[in-house]
Amino acid sequence: MRVQLTQKRKLCCSAAAFALITSVGLPAAAQEAADKPVTQVEEIVVTATKRAERLLDVPISISAYDEKSLDKSGVRDVNGLAAITPGLTFQSTGVTNNITIRGVAADALRGPPTTAIYIDDVPLLFNKGFGTTTVPTPKIFDLDRIEVLRGPQGTLFGGSAMGGAVRFITPQPSLTSSSGYARGEVADTSGGGLSYEAGAAVGGPIIQDKLGFRISADYRRDGGVVDNYSSIPGGVNQKNTDYSDTYAMRAALAYAPTDNVTITPSLYYQDVKTNNRSFINEAASNPHNHQYIATNLMLSPSRDKFFLPSLNMSVDLGAVKFTSITAYLSRDSNQTADYTTFVPSIVNGPQPTSAANMSQLQLNSTQRNFSQEFRLANTDPNARLKWTVGAFYRRSVVDGVQQIYSPNFGNYIQSSFGKTVEQKFGHGMANGVYSLFSQQGFVDKEIAAFVDAEFALTDQLSIAGGVRFSHLEQNFYYVGAGPLTGLASFQGSAKSSPVTPRISLNYKPSRDQLFYVSAAKGYRAGGANTPLSGFAQPGCQTALSGYGDTTTYAPDSLWSYEAGSKSSLFGGRVRVDASAFHIDWKNITNNVTVAACSGNFLANLGDASVNGFDLGVTANPVRNLTLSLATGYTSATYSKGAALGSNVFTRKGEQIADTPPWNVSVAAEYSFDLPHDASGYVRVEDRYRSMNDGSFPFLNPTDKLYNPALVVNPMVNTLNARFGVTRQGYDISVFADNILNDNSVLDIQRSPLIGFPYNGGHPVQPFTVGLTATKRW
Repeated sequence: MRVQLTQKRKLCCSAAAFALITSVGLPAAAQEAADKPVTQVEEIVVTATKRAERLLDVPISISAYDEKSLDKSGVRDVNGLAAITPGLTFQSTGVTNNITIRGVAADALRGPPTTAIYIDDVPLLFNKGFGTTTVPTPKIFDLDRIEVLRGPQGTLFGGSAMGGAVRFITPQPSLTSSSGYARGEVADTSGGGLSYEAGAAVGGPIIQDKLGFRISADYRRDGGVVDNYSSIPGGVNQKNTDYSDTYAMRAALAYAPTDNVTITPSLYYQDVKTNNRSFINEAASNPHNHQYIATNLMLSPSRDKFFLPSLNMSVDLGAVKFTSITAYLSRDSNQTADYTTFVPSIVNGPQPTSAANMSQLQLNSTQRNFSQEFRLANTDPNARLKWTVGAFYRRSVVDGVQQIYSPNFGNYIQSSFGKTVEQKFGHGMANGVYSLFSQQGFVDKEIAAFVDAEFALTDQLSIAGGVRFSHLEQNFYYVGAGPLTGLASFQGSAKSSPVTPRISLNYKPSRDQLFYVSAAKGYRAGGANTPLSGFAQPGCQTALSGYGDTTTYAPDSLWSYEAGSKSSLFGGRVRVDASAFHIDWKNITNNVTVAACSGNFLANLGDASVNGFDLGVTANPVRNLTLSLATGYTSATYSKGAALGSNVFTRKGEQIADTPPWNVSVAAEYSFDLPHDASGYVRVEDRYRSMNDGSFPFLNPTDKLYNPALVVNPMVNTLNARFGVTRQGYDISVFADNILNDNSVLDIQRSPLIGFPYNGGHPVQPFTVGLTATKRW
């Protein structure tokens, strides 16, 4: 039973921490400098409006973090970012993931997203389908900052920003000064494996004022906590199977041939290899003792890598600035899942007793995106009218393959049913070894023009707004073969021309206060569905007849209304950001599962009302003490139900997704002086996500979206602490995460189908201790 950290590891971590802390002269009691003044809350500059502005001046609900604050919070990925950001939710099953802002949720398995992901000014756009079921999420290393923009951002960031946008802003090469950043980390998780990281970044001028560079590289191992003990003889028995390795690299040059022209080519590369999904078998596990067990015959590894070259060119023309961003995203991903015990359930056959009858789901996808943006903006920060106009083009090609590798399927069918595969299903194996083969592809095109402006009516009152005109086209194909799907082929297309405006009225009684009201439209394109061939099941077509036309689904859209304020109070010692919002969401795109067809399709099912607020407070009440609160509340329910024919899918008052109503992050950090020009700090942070105890369509037996296999996520509360010492750019700290040992299991499914590969859930990371060292110069 591996409940405690091993004694050897505990002694190793404790000795290392003690040696590092005492080496910089930690006294028995920290001594404060009596004449040190109370500091102001740090001011952050953001580019949410594609102009550099103080966060305090932007009439949008934004959470922004620089790399120092992310390091102190121990945030290394989007999951950690969501834990500290109001309104942001991240869910992952290992096969699918989903990023949601303010309850505007996309389907986790299929269709277009509702949250835009950007690296600098480059979108990581995608359309989920076979083989493409995860959002590309950058890891967090060598960043200038992260900006989370809440509410629809379609005017400047396109249709994928229906609920909001998450922007990863990288450090740009300097032409005048050198700088660098390095980070190393080692951590041990209760009952799990070691985690460790090493990365470095450096940049500066090659030719003063003419040519500069920035290069970074990082490797990270996240240790696993799930052990696999196969229930079938001959299977995998391995501890800590769900570990992952991440390799990230970025290189950029800045060239200024003249004083007003800067050309910046850059390259971002990321490769994430996961040894096994973190799904557990609930019956075999004991979460209370942090024993997480899977019982699969095989592991389910995955790999997701993307390559993002881009070229940014800016030309300062005096009164205006011209910017061009050209980018090409190349992404390849593959995933597998053990279907050995699931395939027999599909064909109503006996469960296998030997590894010879293995079946493995294989998902493979490629994504190739080309995008080009041009924009022109005025440069005078004191101008009464500030404006940006631009044009955008994108072509995205996504190809995905879903196949079930079952090399002994013919012998299994013959021995179980006394028939050949062709006799039982009417179709033979695909390529001799696949019981199912399907290929799906999308070609999405977008062309758009946008304008965004702010006009000062008086010194204190301004009106801001913009509009984006887009034309979207999607072409789609599908082919299928094999006994579990039959021969099928399909082609489809969809077009739309959305207009997404926004407007806000802004009042600034002083430089340090902003009040605003705004309205903005969000839009998501429609598309074509994969035909449901029914896994060769005779009842499929009968079931489909009650749904009408399932070949396509229409666009959905929303209007978001927001009132907010941003204030810097008491001489900059207190910063308060608050907003309240109401969203009317029409014609919601939702996933419909047809059990008789063992498949699903997207349809437009009902309208929703989303209400809530976000609140962020940062205060330095006394010398050396910083307190922070980030909280949000979201209520997202159907305001109008929907039915297809006689089939009722959603009802008024039901939740549209399993979004936690409350998320709260509170932190306290105290710093103190140490000898030898060193300083220390202690940081304690608590992160809370509430359970959504509302009614859901998937829990209502009278709804066609009823799915008793799904379980509502529980409340999660994790308490973290960090103690560090800084000196001459070095920061060495020891940390403990999930001190209270929250043992929640998330995203649980409990399908009655024997061998369903997604039965179970994945655990919250157990109690973890570690050591982090960073250096900035």
